[in-house]
Amino acid sequence: MIRTATPILLAALVAGSGHLVSATAQESHPLDRALAPSLETKAAKGPLAAAGTATAFWRTSEQCLPIAKGTVTLDRDRTGGIAVRIALGALGRIEYGADAARAWSVEPERGATVFTGDAARPVRRLLAAIVGDPQWRAHYATATATDSPAAGSAAFTLGGRDRWDVSSDAGRLVAATIHLDSRGQPTTTIAITRRDFGDDGAPRAITIDLNHHRLTLAITRVTLGDAVGDKPVAPTKALLAEAETIEESGDGAIAVKTRTVATVHFASVRKTVKFAEISKALGEIFPEIMFALQKQGIQPIGAPMTRYHRWGPGEADIEAGFPLAKPIEPVGRIAASTLPAGRVATTWHIGPYQTLGQTHQKLRGWIGEHGLRPNGAPWEIYWTDPGLEPDPRKWRTQLVAPVAPK
Repeated sequence: MIRTATPILLAALVAGSGHLVSATAQESHPLDRALAPSLETKAAKGPLAAAGTATAFWRTSEQCLPIAKGTVTLDRDRTGGIAVRIALGALGRIEYGADAARAWSVEPERGATVFTGDAARPVRRLLAAIVGDPQWRAHYATATATDSPAAGSAAFTLGGRDRWDVSSDAGRLVAATIHLDSRGQPTTTIAITRRDFGDDGAPRAITIDLNHHRLTLAITRVTLGDAVGDKPVAPTKALLAEAETIEESGDGAIAVKTRTVATVHFASVRKTVKFAEISKALGEIFPEIMFALQKQGIQPIGAPMTRYHRWGPGEADIEAGFPLAKPIEPVGRIAASTLPAGRVATTWHIGPYQTLGQTHQKLRGWIGEHGLRPNGAPWEIYWTDPGLEPDPRKWRTQLVAPVAPK
């Protein structure tokens, strides 16, 4: 579904107290002076085609585990259209792109989305940060110098929220933090934590922290200028077809999307527990499964999750575990299970786990009001590690419910 007012990734434009820049004051702005050397590089303007390898890691408060390897392509056409496409095998794909008419994204937990008008701004800002585009005024109205935590760089707050760190010697955008918001969805903070550039100004290495995932991109081939050709950057027909199947609704109380998911391998333990003891049970099950996975040399491809097969008076039949690219060898009470393919309705719960039941009730109500019925056991995906984010008000849990027409 193409959206203009309620995108998955809608950046909040917060009025800052920084420098409002006019055309006559451009040369005097400190961010212009900081970025001036990068404007002289070959990669500052014009077509660019880059390709290389990508590695995905699963970040927790205790470690960063490699979970997938794949490829990355980075393209910019003659009109300024940009696309970053990362293919990660069983983990899926991550893509951000924008042309003159729209922007689009593909994320493992959210699927494909197309944005138009002002809704496209956050994706354009993210792409500018990834490629190191020095033309910051195309994306922000304000920029304020701020303290830099690293020697040899200057830091700026843009649009009141986002941050760019610019190297003092070469004027390159070496780090950035982009905030992406949406009504009814959790805030996504994307941090570009390391960037290396070639002499031509094109990026050679990029590290991106996206929720629980860390992506390291190694660019091994770069083509610039006329050698790139005239092919425009655009979303594929398959992406547009997938995005058109996404529906979003909600009145501010809950925002729901329906989409089609594929079968996923699932290392799990199934158990009937009292509601008051679910947290304790999960605290035992998740480490037990992780230990078994490590012994078999298997890494999860996503966040821990719990499936609810039955709700009863005071207790629930739960199945908790991790999604996998290949099945685990069963050991003890740990089973090689699957999460089913088919149509699902998904929404987000932002806050402590104790109030998850309220969001489940709202999701069930939305399903019934939209000509659908439950079609199997729902599950929760825990995208926040309390060790990384101690504030329960910011914990992000995705609710997924299989559905079918009534």
